[in-house]
Amino acid sequence: MVRLLLLSSPALCLLSGIGISDLIHFFVKQTKIESENPEEEEIQSSVPSKNSINQKKQPLPAAKTQTISKTKRKKYSFETTLVFIFAIIFMIFYYIFHCTWVAAEAYSSPSIILASKDKTGKRHIVDDFREAYYWLRMNTKQDAKIVSWWDYGYQIAGMSNRAVIVDNNTWNTTHIANVGAVFSTEEEESYRICKMLDADYVMVIFGGFSGYSGDDINKFIWIIRITAGYYPKVKEENFFSRGQYRIDSGASDTMLNSMMYKFNYYRFEEAKSGRSNSEGYDVVRNSVMGKKNIKLRHFTEAYTTENWIVRIYSVNDYPNREIAVSSRFKTKFMYNPKMKYAVLKKSFVNNSNNEKKN
Repeated sequence: MVRLLLLSSPALCLLSGIGISDLIHFFVKQTKIESENPEEEEIQSSVPSKNSINQKKQPLPAAKTQTISKTKRKKYSFETTLVFIFAIIFMIFYYIFHCTWVAAEAYSSPSIILASKDKTGKRHIVDDFREAYYWLRMNTKQDAKIVSWWDYGYQIAGMSNRAVIVDNNTWNTTHIANVGAVFSTEEEESYRICKMLDADYVMVIFGGFSGYSGDDINKFIWIIRITAGYYPKVKEENFFSRGQYRIDSGASDTMLNSMMYKFNYYRFEEAKSGRSNSEGYDVVRNSVMGKKNIKLRHFTEAYTTENWIVRIYSVNDYPNREIAVSSRFKTKFMYNPKMKYAVLKKSFVNNSNNEKKN
């Protein structure tokens, strides 16, 4: 949205300047003193012009000339025009101060480090994004690939120095739909897509604990719509319950079984977002999570930041690759003095009685 502001600001400033100039000019004209002899205006208006004589047109009747002259002389009072002019000037100055405040508070501060104030007015710095990116940089392989929504692609690539599946260059909508399917489908399908994308980690943004309203659940409706254009199984109406988008006990089964829900609310029933709130209470949606004791089969929680804003999950290996090959077959090189060359010897480990067969 900052890019749109930069591109549209010059044109909008010119258009608004023209509109305000015409508006002020209209009210300034109302302050002119009317003619002291209105009869002269009526006489002048009743006299036909040269063009009308040439065109052989008859002059207007006296009744019409009087109404026309009256409408032309109808003006606002001097006090009313002053009120309008001062109101416009006041709104212009107020808007200038408002834009200055917005630029200083919203657009000039980095979006990675957040700030909040408690009831007493004390300022708190929320550093979860930088904390998560630093963890990715220090605790993952250099060739690790991260799945997240495209909003955080440039931040992950710049601060974590890790590859992302999609970034803020959103020209490839098919690729974005694949990432959206990771969050909007069930675990088996999501795991299959992650393996297809060769992803190692999945990152989501959750604000139910800290009150951060710009999390992925609030964006989920748009993720579903983008995904539905390429995945016919994903339908927007299946995520609604009685026409509402819910995450509590009244949520739909499709919503509760989606990976977006599981990634965000995994182990959340163990956390309390406030003294007066119960476990699993989402302060952004103002409701308690609907499905508790969430179990993950193909994903493992790797890291959760201090305020639960950033949650990172690792993609497990395939089940048939959990047992390393080296644990079943032990390769040894033994030297035979008679044959004078090394002989490759394999031994098979029998897990039932721990006997070795040569």
